[in-house]
Amino acid sequence: MSQSTRTLRPRVRTATRAAAVVLAAAGLGVAGTASSQAYTWSGRTNVPVMPTVYGVQGSHYDTGSAVTGPMWRQWLFQSGPVAQRTASGTQTVKVTYHVYRWNGSAWAAYANVSGSATIGSSVVSAKLPNLSYLPNAGSGYYSVGLSMVWTSAIGGVQGSVEVGMTQSGDYSCATTRPCTAGAGWVYLG
Repeated sequence: MSQSTRTLRPRVRTATRAAAVVLAAAGLGVAGTASSQAYTWSGRTNVPVMPTVYGVQGSHYDTGSAVTGPMWRQWLFQSGPVAQRTASGTQTVKVTYHVYRWNGSAWAAYANVSGSATIGSSVVSAKLPNLSYLPNAGSGYYSVGLSMVWTSAIGGVQGSVEVGMTQSGDYSCATTRPCTAGAGWVYLG
């Protein structure tokens, strides 16, 4: 009679999976990303202190369960920028991440993901929400850019910047699955 050994691995229950994604993303934001110094500023209006922008990580996330087994999905993660105030008073800063996918001949707009943060009148900066995105298109080449807009408490635009993540060093891989980072892109298999 033969004996088989089965290796069990911990699984996140479905009810807590969303919380696990948030915690994993928060952990990556603190320990897994470094400030990117290679990005390109493609536009800047009334922003005296440039925000701190972090690099984009290509990774994979297991959306499977105990029943289905591992089901790896491509995952793009970028720790949110740190924005300095541009004027006095309370300000809202909105970040929009522009995700592009290579279609074989050009970079095509794929998705926009937005979030915002408030800089209170008594503080000088705020950390904006992270990009944590699971593209439905699956494996392929991805690129990310971002834009930020500062507004006053009554909605008046006070400043803006646009950032292109186009240089070597803007992308890295944080996965044991197929991933390659290049100048201005990350490939996720």
